[in-house]
This record gives sequence, C-alpha cells and structure tokens, in this order.
Amino acid sequence: MKIAVVGCGAVGSYYGTKLACAGHEVHFLLRSDYEIVRREGVRIQSPDGDFEVRPTTPWNYGLVLDPDDPGATISLAEQKPPAEQPFAPEAAPLVLRARAKRLPQWKAEGKMVGKIPPGPVVSSDSETEVTLIPMGCARLRISSFPLIARK
Repeated sequence: MKIAVVGCGAVGSYYGTKLACAGHEVHFLLRSDYEIVRREGVRIQSPDGDFEVRPTTPWNYGLVLDPDDPGATISLAEQKPPAEQPFAPEAAPLVLRARAKRLPQWKAEGKMVGKIPPGPVVSSDSETEVTLIPMGCARLRISSFPLIARK
C-alpha cells in the first residue's frame, strides 16, 4: 500500500517517518514552511531516538483530476469511525484513492521535496492509483497537488 501524508506538521512528519522506518512506502507532501524545511531540514527527536527518512520510492506525483467531476478521479475507498488510537494508517477514518501520474521533472532540492510545480503540468507517464490518508489521522489538511494537464 502506498501511504501519502498530506500536510506534514509535527504529527504527520513523526508518524510518516515512523511508518517509513518500519518499511512502509510513504510519500510526504509539504506546502507550508517549505523554504525553512528545504534550508534547514527536519530532525525527528523522540524517546525512541532521533531519526530521519529519505525517499527510496517515487514521491513526485500529480493528480489526474476532472475539475468538472472530481468524484470520477478521487473516490472514498474506506470510511470508519475514529479509532481510540487513530495515529496508525490502518486506523485512518478515511482512505481516499486518486488517479495520479509521476512528474519526473519535479525533483528534490537537497534533502527535501522541490517546490511544487504550477499546474496544469504535462506528464507522459502512465496513470497509477495512489492512496491518501489524513495527516496524523487527527484532522484532514488539504495540501496542494500539481494538476495534470488534459490532453
């Protein structure tokens, strides 16, 4: 399963990094504080020890979205009541599936994700499905995705 952490605040960054350290395929999408994080990086300090995760799998996706009918391209895959301990991907109260394409021209800058390209963006890569879960499963923060250009 591909996991996208949408909005990387303290909770999303911590749990996304823990999931990645445990071997899950995690994609981080960062919007706010981009310049600070790009310049200074992120260091996780916790009782479990200090750690960081760097991308080992593709992260640079843009959404294939029909603006006239978003429900045709983003769907609710799972909905359940919030768990007593919601900070695990299997406890996410909402799971969305979305069509996406890789954007090879969207590159990392140093150790961090590069600035999001303005859309619509052209991509010749094939479509794939990505899974989106709420950041930290405590509140859903919508981040920006590049929009794939229509043909």
